[in-house]
Amino acid sequence: MATRWLLRLSLFANLAFIMRTVLYGACYNTAPVDDGDDMMNEYQDTLSKSRADNDQKLLRLRNITKSPSSPKVNSNTRGAVPMPDLPVGQCSAEQLRAIKRQLPSEDCEKHQRAPFNQRCSHTYATKCPDQVWVDDFYTRFHTNSNSTLQESLVGIFVGCNKGMDAVDTLRMLSGNPKFDKNKWRDTFFRSKTLGKTDKNAGVCLQAVTPMFEIPEGTQAVDAMVHCIEPLPVTARELSRSARELGWASDGLTVSHAAVARENGMALFPDGGQLGKENNGIANGCGNNCKEVTVYDLDTYVEKYAPDVPINILSIDVEGYDSDVILGGNRTLRRVEYLEFEYNWMGSWKAMPLSTLISHLDQMGFTCYWPGFDRTIWRITGCFLKHYNLHYWSNVACINRRMDSVRSVAETMETMFLETIERGDGALRDFDHRFVRNISKYVP
Repeated sequence: MATRWLLRLSLFANLAFIMRTVLYGACYNTAPVDDGDDMMNEYQDTLSKSRADNDQKLLRLRNITKSPSSPKVNSNTRGAVPMPDLPVGQCSAEQLRAIKRQLPSEDCEKHQRAPFNQRCSHTYATKCPDQVWVDDFYTRFHTNSNSTLQESLVGIFVGCNKGMDAVDTLRMLSGNPKFDKNKWRDTFFRSKTLGKTDKNAGVCLQAVTPMFEIPEGTQAVDAMVHCIEPLPVTARELSRSARELGWASDGLTVSHAAVARENGMALFPDGGQLGKENNGIANGCGNNCKEVTVYDLDTYVEKYAPDVPINILSIDVEGYDSDVILGGNRTLRRVEYLEFEYNWMGSWKAMPLSTLISHLDQMGFTCYWPGFDRTIWRITGCFLKHYNLHYWSNVACINRRMDSVRSVAETMETMFLETIERGDGALRDFDHRFVRNISKYVP
């Protein structure tokens, strides 16, 4: 009887969430929009802006970012100071047409029955984003910092995999050259060559791409990165590497755990390929299983990173990213920058991207498709119908309520406007997709 009532309560809660999001989307026009004449008619009266208005906005943002604000580090803390929410403007019909031309729907619609083939424009565009807006922000931070922070900078990686991104983020946050991705790679693979192979370098070649470049004269600051990994064999090697390098007590916290929408336990395979990137909570484990603790995001953060701003939250959990986000509403209020994967697997199957984008908008986040070659497309307020076709992609969101990262928000919006100005120069179809090339980094 108790189980039956719990199931009913769960169903009611999910229905309430969906209804709230649908109503929000109806009120604020964040639901997906059609293209062509329907899109023009729907947006013309209330959303269309003149070319002069768009040019003025671009000029204003460019002027702001010529002298961007940097974190205020002369006080006792760089804490994420909340500020009143500034609603995101809707894209004009002209902007929507430009985005639709650069991120066309044809491949997404044609291949939607085989999403694992990754034949969609938002995959082509975001497969391996460069995210220069984050690098630029922390370059300015270390250039201007006088090392008087009262609290550590914090990054959290849910789904740490081989730890390459986590280590480079720790280097970026701390400004400490001891956190060297090359040393980490060689230690993790117990070899100076194995980590440089095409098989092990990572989907986006994280093991061989350049590290964050620390500005000359930087004084290192305290920072901590949580590297959360559920796969037992990978978690053991992450922990070993952190200990051998002396980083386990100096900023890199490896947690053998999973993060989902609710607390509990789950079985994961104890064995197999080290650092495998497509094993998630629902992949099964055969006969060789190990029980792993599962936290919701709020529980994990309140236990291991309480009462501090979270500067970077990265989520990569093979199809269950939306569950992690929905289990972290309290945490999200103190997250400055969020990145996660959109997917066709796992809980994403039943979650429209438009629903999650509306939810994050309510939480104060403006979300974008992050691209390569200094390209980025705003999703919030600019949603196109084919975005709800589920394909593996990356999404980056900035908390517009945090004064500490206002310059990041301004940079991202400026780059978005510059991207759509590029016209066909930023086209992302099959012939203009990101192409992985390890020979560029390994002779």
